[in-house]
Amino acid sequence: MPEGVQLRWLSKLDKAGFAVSTGSACTTGKEEPSHVLAAMGFKAAEAHRVLRFSSGWETTETDWAALADGLAKVHAELHHAKA
Repeated sequence: MPEGVQLRWLSKLDKAGFAVSTGSACTTGKEEPSHVLAAMGFKAAEAHRVLRFSSGWETTETDWAALADGLAKVHAELHHAKA
């Protein structure tokens, strides 16, 4: 994700009803990048651009399809706003 836009994505996806946050669960509310993302090979600058989607046992294929549609919609909105 390009630098500086993750909060716009977060806001739009949250308003659409998706459980999304920045970074990893182990660093919620912290400024420094996640040690988990570092272990996965992300550089600090990259780790700050990560969005995390949460799901549970009751998450269905329909829920994932709705998320995919939501991601496409937000991408189109942000891309259109930038043009």
